Amino acid sequence: MSISHRLILLLVAFPFSAALASGVYLFLSGRLEYDLLIAAIVFVLSELLLGYAASKIPASVGREAIPGREVEVLSDFAKQQCGSYIGYVQLDGERWRACIRRGEGTVPRTGSRVRVESIDGLTLLVSRASNPPHAAPVSEPNE
Repeated sequence: MSISHRLILLLVAFPFSAALASGVYLFLSGRLEYDLLIAAIVFVLSELLLGYAASKIPASVGREAIPGREVEVLSDFAKQQCGSYIGYVQLDGERWRACIRRGEGTVPRTGSRVRVESIDGLTLLVSRASNPPHAAPVSEPNE
């Protein structure tokens, strides 16, 4: 999660933290000598705790939500000069270019499923899914 996202989450949590600190201050008012200091500490700790909890929420949209998802192969992967394999997959109804690096062991065929490992520009870097039903062994052409 980026710094700007964390800042926004902390600002959203601000009213809750302020209400909690105000309640602590009112409860301790006149009972302890450092009631304002304790309320300030409660405010800071609640902001940090809410920010930490919010950072553990997984992304549901955007670039951060794509890795780890399984996608369907739309076209057979073709070998490129660099040794990797390029094909097309479907993710959320959209066609994406996908790449499997050399050494993956199998090349997925049309209709099979692959797992997205990462994104490089507009290309998804994928690996075979746990149980690929339509995978073909990689065979090097005789040149």
